[in-house]
Amino acid sequence: MTTDAPAANAESADAEGLLGAPTPDDWKLEPEQHATRLDPKAAALKRVLEHSLIQAIMRRYDRYDEDAGIHQTVYKKYGGREIYLAATAAILGGVVLVMNDAQNAPPAYDYFRTGLLLVQLVCAAGVVGMKYLLQASKPFQAWQKSRSKAETARIELFETACGLERDWQEEQQAGDYPLLPLQLEYFIRYQLMVQLVYYDKRGKQHQAASKRYIGFGAIVTFIAAIAAGLGGLALEFIDTVSVASIAAMAAPVLLGMQTSLSRLNQDERNAARYEITHAHLEKLRGRISDIRKAAADGDAATVHAFIRDVDQVISVEHSEWISQPAEEDMAEVREQ
Repeated sequence: MTTDAPAANAESADAEGLLGAPTPDDWKLEPEQHATRLDPKAAALKRVLEHSLIQAIMRRYDRYDEDAGIHQTVYKKYGGREIYLAATAAILGGVVLVMNDAQNAPPAYDYFRTGLLLVQLVCAAGVVGMKYLLQASKPFQAWQKSRSKAETARIELFETACGLERDWQEEQQAGDYPLLPLQLEYFIRYQLMVQLVYYDKRGKQHQAASKRYIGFGAIVTFIAAIAAGLGGLALEFIDTVSVASIAAMAAPVLLGMQTSLSRLNQDERNAARYEITHAHLEKLRGRISDIRKAAADGDAATVHAFIRDVDQVISVEHSEWISQPAEEDMAEVREQ
């Protein structure tokens, strides 16, 4: 056993090199492109990736992935507009109330206040319209459904190509490099490593966005406190009191708007979930050396178990997102 280990590890290292140098496009699920990057020695894996079964799975993934992107864009567009319009209507309403207290105002003042009322009415109508579009088209549910189908196809792609769902031994020909180590390296590069980068990068982006909302909230709260203090000044400072009243009224509206936007983008929730998933994947990544040895030794059971473990971690994270009630975040937004 001691004398066989170096040879096995060398074979695993060779298999990694036969997939071609990593590129910035590794995240793209394009098996036909993956196949073109392979060394000629990896002919067995190339035949697998070019098989009609794998291509059919890939086409299914592409279709659902595109649909998910469209529904996500629609959901965030309608939801974002609803939030901005509601905040604008609330602020305009407060401004009009403050303006009602003005004494001996010129006619132009009344015209301006009437104009603001009309704009507030349009914004309020826009909120109703966005709510109707969200409820009628149900983009959040459509996004969840398409994303679920896309992620199912992604896992099916790798588990099929790597031999968990189908035995590809007929693709192995005399003189070919062993298929199992190639399948493992393909999975590590285009599934495990891609997901590690995704959860790390997107998790940090969500975390940064969540912190920005918190910072904005601190600033708005500070302004509201100052405005409330100014509102208690002597009545002869009528202009200062008016500005302070508007600021005190607008501050909680802006704070609620930022909170609603954060919920719409699921920043806090995704940041926590992605961090946990990344940690689990990193732990599995630490087993790669042993799994590569198993692949070089032809131990398909161990390799397939490792692939299932990685896919299970990814599936759990996705299931947690799918399990949340449809439009849960927008329901919370409407309570603001």
